[in-house]
Amino acid sequence: MSGNAKGIRAGKAFVEIFADDSRLMRGLKAARQKLSAFGAGVRAAGLKMMGAGAAIAAPMMAAAKSAADSGAAIYEMSKRTGMSVPNLSALAYASEMTGASMENVEVAVKKMQKALFEAAQGGEKAQEAFALLGLSVEDLAKLSPDQQFALIAKRLSDIKDPAIKSGLALELFGRSGTALIPMMENLESLSGDAAKLGLIKTDESAKEAKDFSDILKILGFAVKSVVNAIGSALMPLLKQFAIKIIDAVLTVRNFIREHKELVVTIFQVAAAVMGIGAGLVALSYIFTGLASAVGVVSTVFGVVQTVITATITVLTAMLTPIGLIVTAIVGLGAYFLYASGAAGKAADWLGGAFATVAEDAKASFGAISNALAGGDIVAAAKVLWAQLKMWWEQGTGWISDIWNGALLWMKQVFFEAVGGWRIIFEEMGHGLTVAWIETTAFLSNTWE
Repeated sequence: MSGNAKGIRAGKAFVEIFADDSRLMRGLKAARQKLSAFGAGVRAAGLKMMGAGAAIAAPMMAAAKSAADSGAAIYEMSKRTGMSVPNLSALAYASEMTGASMENVEVAVKKMQKALFEAAQGGEKAQEAFALLGLSVEDLAKLSPDQQFALIAKRLSDIKDPAIKSGLALELFGRSGTALIPMMENLESLSGDAAKLGLIKTDESAKEAKDFSDILKILGFAVKSVVNAIGSALMPLLKQFAIKIIDAVLTVRNFIREHKELVVTIFQVAAAVMGIGAGLVALSYIFTGLASAVGVVSTVFGVVQTVITATITVLTAMLTPIGLIVTAIVGLGAYFLYASGAAGKAADWLGGAFATVAEDAKASFGAISNALAGGDIVAAAKVLWAQLKMWWEQGTGWISDIWNGALLWMKQVFFEAVGGWRIIFEEMGHGLTVAWIETTAFLSNTWE
């Protein structure tokens, strides 16, 4: 019994220790959070240090690359021309400051050495050019290339005549000679400035720049070799993949050649869909135009309704006893106007304004005047009523023709539009049905 109690107490202690709210578990969680936060802080600090180092190292590496390129260029030019690295460094600064370049300097030095060779071989033209400068081939042959260039440049800068100076520069230094005349005139002072600025390179620094430039080139070739190795390893696999793609493309091509009808059907479906879209756009414009037309027609019908309402009001008034009396009085007034001649003038004016109504009015007024002259007021009223009835029938007939014509036109437009779209939708449905049947048949055959 006591053993069981001890076991129960041990199990309870185990549960209490490893429970989520126990001190041990809370301590472990807190430690984990602190370690995670510490790791995140270290990582952030490391990233910031990497960024700061890169910001400092990048321009320094760019400076090293620039120094290597310029030093290697001067070193290689020294090997090609035989001139010293320090002198070429001074010429590089002097040429840039006077609008020329080191390419001009190198071309000029090579042309000078060619002129010296021709003069040594007995070339009279070259000998005469050097003689104009007070120099001889024998004297120049004892000097280094640096000294030869500096001496010739000094003698050219002493010439006052610009034409002679340009001619001799062209003869001894080639086309680059004229570009170097400003540099030759200020060569000593420009060389001193280059020395003060620390731009004069030594043979050792130029050699180091050349070696570093070569290392960078070798590094570039090494990277290219890695790329080539990767490409060589992948080429067999990519070749097989390309062959499979070619086979698939050829299979598609053969299928298209054997099933031209399917391609035509697909194109027809696409064209039908495009046509439906265009038709819907056109239909929208048609409905917009019909809306505008309906607005105009409604306006016209409003005016016609107003006229008809006024006419009916007048006729209604005329049909009442008071209206008949007023009408008779108007008829009597018309008779007196006619008898006095005023009616004739009025009829003539109406004839000019209403040619169609004038004749009927004259006849009616004549009959009314005759009836009134005989004392038959009833007959005069009947004649007036008959004339008004005839005008009414003519007016309503004209309006009815216009209305029936408008209705007929709108019916034709509607039926033609509906019929046209019905045909389009029937053809589209037929095309889609055929395309579906052929597509499912093609898929079925392909699956089999």
